Amino acid sequence: MPASKRPKSANLHRSRRRAVASHHSFRDVLPVTVVQALHDGFLSVIKKINPRYAHRAELWLKNVAEGFRYRTLLDSTEAATAWLIEELRAARLPDLRHDKSLPDDVRHVRMHWELAQVLEPIFRKVSSIETRTLQAAEAISRVTGKKVNPDTLPREKALHQFLHEYLGTTPVRLSVARRRVSRHVSSDLTRAVALLKMARKLTNDPSRKGRITKALTLLRRRAFPLVNRYKP
Repeated sequence: MPASKRPKSANLHRSRRRAVASHHSFRDVLPVTVVQALHDGFLSVIKKINPRYAHRAELWLKNVAEGFRYRTLLDSTEAATAWLIEELRAARLPDLRHDKSLPDDVRHVRMHWELAQVLEPIFRKVSSIETRTLQAAEAISRVTGKKVNPDTLPREKALHQFLHEYLGTTPVRLSVARRRVSRHVSSDLTRAVALLKMARKLTNDPSRKGRITKALTLLRRRAFPLVNRYKP
C-alpha cells in the first residue's frame, strides 16, 4: 500500500518502531564508543606518564572491546555492559615480562600436565629412586623430544616437587599461570559460542543446525566447566 494511503495509526506505529530500533542501536554501540574514547584519551596520558605501560594498556583495551562485541551476540546488552564495566574496573593488563607472558603460561601449564600424566604411574609404582629416575628420564625424553640425562633429574620423592624443580616453577607461579590461561581460554570459548550461534541462525540446513547445536552443547557441558575450575 502506498505511504499516502496508509492509515495514520500505521505510520505512527512504524515511526515508533524506527525510534525504538534507533535507541537500541545507539545503546548497543555506546559501550564500544566509551572503550574507544578510553583508547584515544587514556593511552595518550599513559604514553606521557609511563610509556612502558602503553602497549599493555592498548592490548587490554583491544581485548575488552572484542570481548564486549562477542558478548552482545550471546547475552542481552545489559549483561554484556555489566561484563564490560567489571573488566574496566579490574583493568587486568597483560603481563609481558620474561617468562610471565600468556605463551609462557600456556607452556608451563601444558608441560606440567603432560609430564604429570606420564610420570604419575612411575612415581606411584616404583619405589627405588635410581630405577624411577631412569624411567622418568625415558618418559620425559618421549614427551619433550629431547634426550634427558638421568643424572640431571631431581631426586625428589613427591611428583609435584619433582616437576617444580625440573621445570623451574613454583606452586604459586603455576597457580597464577592456570588462572590467566583460564581467563584467556574462557574468552576464546565465548567467541566460539557467539560465532556458532550466529552460524546456526544463518543456516537453513537442518543437518548443519543439528551439528552446530551438538557442538554448542559439548562446549557448555565439558569445556566451560574445565576452564571455570581455575577462574579466580
